[in-house]
Amino acid sequence: MKNQSIKRIILLSALFITLVINLPLLLASEESRLVEFIKFNSILFLFRVVLGFIFSYLGFLVLLRDILYPMLSFNYLNQLNKYIILFSLILIFSAIGIYFGYLINFKSNSLLPADGNLVRFTVASILIYLESEVLKVFEEGRRKEKENEKLKTSVLKAELTNLKQQLNPHFFFNALSTLSGVVSEDKSKALHFIHQLSKYFRATLNSQYQDLITLEEELKILKYYEDILKMRFEDAFELDINISSNQLQHKIPVMALQVLVENAVKHNKSSRNQPLKVKIKSFEGGIEISNPLNLNPFPEPSTGIGLSNLNDRFQILLAQPIEIKKTEDHFIVWLPIN
Repeated sequence: MKNQSIKRIILLSALFITLVINLPLLLASEESRLVEFIKFNSILFLFRVVLGFIFSYLGFLVLLRDILYPMLSFNYLNQLNKYIILFSLILIFSAIGIYFGYLINFKSNSLLPADGNLVRFTVASILIYLESEVLKVFEEGRRKEKENEKLKTSVLKAELTNLKQQLNPHFFFNALSTLSGVVSEDKSKALHFIHQLSKYFRATLNSQYQDLITLEEELKILKYYEDILKMRFEDAFELDINISSNQLQHKIPVMALQVLVENAVKHNKSSRNQPLKVKIKSFEGGIEISNPLNLNPFPEPSTGIGLSNLNDRFQILLAQPIEIKKTEDHFIVWLPIN
């Protein structure tokens, strides 16, 4: 609840309380039995409305000072002193009310002492106190809810940062593994591989501080990764991408597609006669990545965090899990998009 909202509530509440404490005078018409005790006077009524409104508004400001002006830390304005100030306001405004009554030569028929001013402002103070306590309860609840949301956000950010820190070593591990295979075949090819790798890292540099990127950006990064894989596997690896153009601006977690392509390469064997074909295609509400199962009896070393990491990031960033299906001959993953 923002200060402006509270101030609007205070203004409306002050007006309501003012009308409540002056209701007997307003109802004191010639036909009413109240006329025996209270004589209606339009000037006096108008004055009491103004005086009552000012009193009610000041009363709220005194009791709700901690909420309205938290930066103003007056040590002397503790809880007890607030009530002393409110009691002083009752006496001051009652005296003003009595004095004004005599100024306009008002003949009161009221049976209440001091023409009922003390009673009116005391009743107003009670109503102000009760509503102030209600507002404090709501404000405290709002504050705790805000703190809980802030804490929840901090925890999620810390968890996401940890997952991203896991992801970078995971890619490095597989890149070095790929490089070792290329070096053993051709040193000049290894230099070209390193060059392609540097281009890949340049492409990922802009996205390293982002949690979500568009599919268009993700596919650009994936293209560099595909070039790296092509250098190693040549015709033994194929990547078929069929993404609808109207989905290119949808967002997914960074390197989501690469993780799945990596996973397919790592766990499956391939050859020129039987290449590994990874297909990426769009469907309503998401992306499907599939590859035929031709499991490698001697898979590359793995940290085992790829799919788990990916699913955790989708849970945090999109509040949706990934779906994994393994058939006799295919491995399929469905990714939701934002």
